[in-house]
Amino acid sequence: MSNENSLNLNASQKAIDRIKSQTNEQRSQYIVDLFVKYFADGIQKNPKAFAGRFRKMASSAFNFYRGSALLFYQDLKVDQDQWINANKEAGNIFIHGDLHAENFGSYLDSHGRLNFDVNDFDEGYCGPFTWDVKRLLASLYLIGHSKGFSDKEIEEILRVCVESYLKRVYQFCKQPNEPFALTLQNTTGKIKKLLNETRIKSHAAHLDTMTVIEDYERRFVRSKTIQDVDEQTRQNIFAVNSHLSFLETKQKKKFC
Repeated sequence: MSNENSLNLNASQKAIDRIKSQTNEQRSQYIVDLFVKYFADGIQKNPKAFAGRFRKMASSAFNFYRGSALLFYQDLKVDQDQWINANKEAGNIFIHGDLHAENFGSYLDSHGRLNFDVNDFDEGYCGPFTWDVKRLLASLYLIGHSKGFSDKEIEEILRVCVESYLKRVYQFCKQPNEPFALTLQNTTGKIKKLLNETRIKSHAAHLDTMTVIEDYERRFVRSKTIQDVDEQTRQNIFAVNSHLSFLETKQKKKFC
């Protein structure tokens, strides 16, 4: 997916400064127009679901942020981004697409090891790597603010996050084939507690809430949100998975 025609990352001013220059009325109208443009069809097809979504978004700043990734990226499409301008290739790599603080969790990897890692890749996209970093940092700021942390404390949280990110990237470039995962063997504190709590839960009981066994095969329970796909969609999904595997190999060679 190319983004060359839709992005301007060498704009005359930073996105945040452009947003601050708008009046509250201008900003509100922009948000409404954007949601109507991109959500109108979904609202018409399932108004009850979107009403629930918007009520939840209205309950807190973080919930609004979490439910409005579209708005975040529309704002960042026109921005000053020195990191991307210094390396154009870094502006078109596979990114998570919605990397906020609540999109982390625990799951078993392909080797059966329990990991703490990023999840929810349904908004994955080829774009600037800085978008993932900025979205994560903004979510951490909102959480820190809602919990009453001081500006200095929030600044320290964001600094540690960025430094840890850079450290991991540099280590990956030096040893691209070395596997890395946050597991029970190398974590402490809250993350290790979460992994231990996950480990003792009954996987079978969890599966029974989402699946059913038919003809000795376990299948997802079909519902309004979980449905069979047609053969063409199935083939498209397999094609995307193959392409992502290719991109992963290509990125390792590109940036290290």
